[in-house]
Amino acid sequence: QIGYTVQQRIPQRFRVNKGQNLNPQPVVDQVVPITLTEQANVGIEFSTASLTMEVDNYREKCIAPAIDTLANAVDSDGLSMGYKDVYWTVGTPATNPAANSIYLDAGVKLDNAAVPESQRVAVLSSGMHAAIANANVAIFNPANLVGEIFRKGQFGREALGISEWFKDQNVAVHTVGALGG
Repeated sequence: QIGYTVQQRIPQRFRVNKGQNLNPQPVVDQVVPITLTEQANVGIEFSTASLTMEVDNYREKCIAPAIDTLANAVDSDGLSMGYKDVYWTVGTPATNPAANSIYLDAGVKLDNAAVPESQRVAVLSSGMHAAIANANVAIFNPANLVGEIFRKGQFGREALGISEWFKDQNVAVHTVGALGG
């Protein structure tokens, strides 16, 4: 329901103690409130007669496409709202980053923010994904990985300091205007 608030748990951040003295730190569950501001649904109209008299598989015919449409809308809304809260950037605006150095520079920014390497995930637009896959297709060995990139067009697995790579057609595109205004 719109206006309902859910609580998101914040990961624990412990401090290192120097010396022989033990300084136990309490485990404190901290949460951030998130208020729901949107609702979404997909309405499907059908009768009980059509469910009993027709042989069609409603799961494949109606429910699965409706779920895909709803999930895509939620994904698009979340990405378009979330990108506005990302202030650290690397690379050149309006240019699909194809050089490995761009992703390595992003890793430096994450290192400086103490983001654990095991939790780094990249969500790329289709253009960004194609550029990085094409730039690296001749670099990776063994040949079966090159073949996998060629067949699927998917740059994936752990690479360039990122644990997981995802391609998403809903990654928001930001148009850069006059700076400082």
